[in-house]
Amino acid sequence: MSRKHNYDPACAAHGPGGMENKVPKCELTQAQAKTLAYIRSYIRKHGYSPTIAEIAKAEQVNVNAIGGRIAALIKKGAITKADGIARSIRPVSFTLDSTSKVSFDRRVD
Repeated sequence: MSRKHNYDPACAAHGPGGMENKVPKCELTQAQAKTLAYIRSYIRKHGYSPTIAEIAKAEQVNVNAIGGRIAALIKKGAITKADGIARSIRPVSFTLDSTSKVSFDRRVD
């Protein structure tokens, strides 16, 4: 069962500089944090975003469960997603190392 991280003054996410990629971890459930980490990892490896089906397969959960997590991550400001465009899931703040290439500029003709 996923639980939200409770406020803890000792938690690095509550103190100065404790924001990883500007999304406080304490606002995410464990399942949401796992999904966000997978999205970042997938983008680093492939250079583009995973589909919801790929996330569900990797995390061994139902596609509807991932849809709910994606909706929650969007609502919390951790990711964005363009409706009707495949592979448009993007972490709001995402830093790649110098060897990774990512292009989020997609055009639909």
